[in-house]
Amino acid sequence: MATATRGLNLDALARTVCDVESRLKDRLETAVILEALGYKDEDAREHGFRNLFDLAEGVRRVATPYAWEEPLREAPRKRESGFRLYLAGMFYNLGWVIMLIALFLGGLKSRKNLFLLLDIWREVARQRADARLVVAGAGPLLRPLRRYAGRSGLERSVVFTGYVPEEEKVDYYNLADVLLFPSAMEGFGLGVAEAMACELPVVVSDRGSLPEVVADEEGGFLCDPDAPEAFVRRVLLLLSEPLLRRKFGLANRERVDRVFRWDHCAAATERVYEEVLDAWRRRRAQAR
Repeated sequence: MATATRGLNLDALARTVCDVESRLKDRLETAVILEALGYKDEDAREHGFRNLFDLAEGVRRVATPYAWEEPLREAPRKRESGFRLYLAGMFYNLGWVIMLIALFLGGLKSRKNLFLLLDIWREVARQRADARLVVAGAGPLLRPLRRYAGRSGLERSVVFTGYVPEEEKVDYYNLADVLLFPSAMEGFGLGVAEAMACELPVVVSDRGSLPEVVADEEGGFLCDPDAPEAFVRRVLLLLSEPLLRRKFGLANRERVDRVFRWDHCAAATERVYEEVLDAWRRRRAQAR
């Protein structure tokens, strides 16, 4: 490989390539990305490399290796965890006798449909005085949501926790009996998958990627945000049926282990890359 790189910032190019795909397996994969970015053999030669493959090797040498993060942490579900007892005591001091808890955990932003969340809970609370909604998370809508909850008569039925550190998330999932998540759009729905990994049944919207994450009527329910009464019915059903909650929770844990662990996701991604690379190799061979 030539070492001259006249006018080429290899570090910047490597960062650009890593933004596209951080797990650079080999020189051919990097060459495919460079080609997709518009680079050709003549561009490589202009900067002192013999061809696109040599440029790809140069990029790989300076690219920071990608380290997979730990997957969704496994967390034994302990119904009477110390954290749950702590919150139960706090609620008791407020005059609340807590038996059942629904949870929303995520950023408090518009696309999460949080005013709809409170509307749904207002109807649930009318029929289940023994249940409370915990809204865990921070964001620009925290104050407006608190005001809306007050105007809706939910002061004693909803608690807003504010910001939740990453290391405390599992405590909240273990606290809850059901996850309520009416988001209008999710790129993946990591919070839902995390709740499923902690054996929570879920009631979520049927928008965005959530139908790919949740198996409807197997680990929870998919509901149309335009029909909030469906959310109300499904939440009330789960609050009333402990055996169904347990069944759905176990199914969710099994689904996460089977579908969403990093080893499975990495293998599926690798298969896609291999298919793309095989097709690219054939096209390149035919062009010679």
